[in-house]
Amino acid sequence: MAPGLPGAAEAVVGHDFGASVASLAARGLDAGTVATLHGLFQACNEARYAPHSTTQELTAMAARVESALAAIGALEERNAQ
Repeated sequence: MAPGLPGAAEAVVGHDFGASVASLAARGLDAGTVATLHGLFQACNEARYAPHSTTQELTAMAARVESALAAIGALEERNAQ
């Protein structure tokens, strides 16, 4: 597993993001985090073709990523029980 990435998040990296996020939603990830992940993946895809982020935008995105990863980690802990 990649350092710092919950297993479910690692499975999303490099795959069909829409299907992966849908899979996380089916496992019980809350709708707000699903929407956040969708937005983050869309922003990453856009940046691949037209990078133009400012330091402020990247800082805000980092906070969203941390929040989403925490929610995925909590989901994994609930599902492991």
